Amino acid sequence: MKSWLPVVMALLLCRCTSHQQHSPAPDKDPAAHLVDTFGLVDLRMDPSRQHTIRVSTTEVQPDQHHLGIVAMVPSVGDLPAVSRWVDSIVKDKVKEFKEGVRDERVETDTALHMKIGWSMWMSPVNLYRTVGHLSIAIENRHGFTGTPSWYEYHIINFDLEKEKRIRLEDYFILDTSADTLALAGLVCRSVNCTEPADALQYLRNPAMFGTLKFAFDEEYVYFFFDKGELFDGGHTGSVRKKFIKSRLRPEYR
Repeated sequence: MKSWLPVVMALLLCRCTSHQQHSPAPDKDPAAHLVDTFGLVDLRMDPSRQHTIRVSTTEVQPDQHHLGIVAMVPSVGDLPAVSRWVDSIVKDKVKEFKEGVRDERVETDTALHMKIGWSMWMSPVNLYRTVGHLSIAIENRHGFTGTPSWYEYHIINFDLEKEKRIRLEDYFILDTSADTLALAGLVCRSVNCTEPADALQYLRNPAMFGTLKFAFDEEYVYFFFDKGELFDGGHTGSVRKKFIKSRLRPEYR
């Protein structure tokens, strides 16, 4: 019986070696299996605001058509191009809101002892600035008697040294179709979307679906979809920057 022992040991060793040789190769994507990478930040509930960037407030008093407008926006007077963009967003969106409610009337609910009607408010959900870069994301909301019913995002990413906007293709490596597909996968995971094709359409056909909106800070890259976009409800997504560095241009890693 002892004579069979070497044979059995040899067979076991062979099986173990064979299993190691045929084990699947590890995933090269450093973020592929990390549960602490995607969708950790809800900017609508917990905005990312760098406190060194001052915020100014513009108010429009209530009238017979609405309950008031409040616009809290970053004050960046030292950056004329960005300051003009901020001023333009506020002016255009206030005008658009007023035109949208010109046929509405503020009423008084006698049972609740309160006025009911439409209101508008704007506030930054991302404010980030370094020596070389600036990233601003402003949320614009409309609501009826305080309940939000519409929202959209206005984003500017700016290279302070080159004095120009940072476009999607400037920030992310999008040299091949494989790069585009990889970014769509990251965006999809950041907003808990099950079909990367839903995000891919914003990358492949921006003329029809609109350019993918993104912003960034020291730790995260954020993606934004307005109400009615993606799966209708819109969304904000996040991904930890350190796990996707290979997808970013070197100057933004």
